[in-house]
Amino acid sequence: MNYVRKRYPWTFRGTETPLGARTLVSAVLDVSSAAIPGKPDPDLLLARAEELADLGADFVDVCALPVRPTGKRISADDELQRIVPTIRKLRAAAALPFFVTTYNSETAARC
Repeated sequence: MNYVRKRYPWTFRGTETPLGARTLVSAVLDVSSAAIPGKPDPDLLLARAEELADLGADFVDVCALPVRPTGKRISADDELQRIVPTIRKLRAAAALPFFVTTYNSETAARC
């Protein structure tokens, strides 16, 4: 017996991807202070996102959360300062979809 996955069309910037046709790959852009001390450079992060797309990523997860379980939570303001410039650049220039990982409802609403 062959199993056929149900497919759901997902359209992003005029391109349709049939969800369920294959496994999609998510890449992570870690903009946390542990990964990028100081202010993240949106141009470098856009270049990295494009490189990840060339390597097969289907979409990008932009994250400023501390990676270690013992890491200190950051405020929504601090998180937004790290994330917003990058997602603006991705929105304007990247060909692949992205999403933001956060535990702050304010960050989620503003992004």
